[in-house]
Amino acid sequence: MLRRFLPWLRESLFFLVLHLFSGWAIVRKVHARPDLDTSPLELVEDMLRTYAESLSNGQ
Repeated sequence: MLRRFLPWLRESLFFLVLHLFSGWAIVRKVHARPDLDTSPLELVEDMLRTYAESLSNGQ
C-alpha cells in the first residue's frame, strides 16, 4: 500500500502506523477487547486508501 504514496510521504506514513500499532499493543494488554482486534487495521487501511485516492485525484 505504501508504494501508492510519494517517496517523501512513505517514511512519515510508516512511522505513523508503527506508533499507532505499538500504542495499540500496549493498550490491548490493559483494556482487552477481542471484538476490536481487526478494526484498527481496517480503519488504517481505509484511511490510507482514501488518502492515496485523493492524491491521485489532485485534491
